Amino acid sequence: LGKMGGVTVPLISVEHQYLITEKIEGVTPDLPTLRDPDKLTYWKEDVGGLVMGGYEPNPIGWA
Repeated sequence: LGKMGGVTVPLISVEHQYLITEKIEGVTPDLPTLRDPDKLTYWKEDVGGLVMGGYEPNPIGWA
């Protein structure tokens, strides 16, 4: 899309670990994404369960 619009979009791929639960009763697609900037973590709905991941302050590059 950037090329089509004549814009350079800087991207870098990094390792990212996350945990996915099985379905959890009461978890629906309209559940908001929750983020804790102090702990660098997030939680969001995924196929009726939850995904929990974290952001690394110095991520390892991946190609």
